[in-house]
Amino acid sequence: AVMDRGYDFPGVVRWFAERADIVMLFFDPDKPGTTGETLSVLLHSLTGMDHKLLIVLNKADQFRKIHDFARAYGSLCWNLSKVIPRKDLPRIFTMCLPVASQTQGGDAE
Repeated sequence: AVMDRGYDFPGVVRWFAERADIVMLFFDPDKPGTTGETLSVLLHSLTGMDHKLLIVLNKADQFRKIHDFARAYGSLCWNLSKVIPRKDLPRIFTMCLPVASQTQGGDAE
């Protein structure tokens, strides 16, 4: 389903991307680029700007097993390969921002 935002979302994305030096795309492990809107924006709004793309698989610390990471990374690569017309995919960075435990120095819940 297409979200009605009341404005031309793909056009706005294109406008900002044309003026930006870098376009950062963050993907979460549980939804590695699988939404139709994300893929549509990549295909239509960011066409010809793949040299500006910086793709990040965020929250890498959420993976319990390396197998889960490989599955999410593979899914992201597969989805991106459908909309980025290149021989090789752009580099995909992985990251996490560790948050101090709320129970640090206290009892675990």
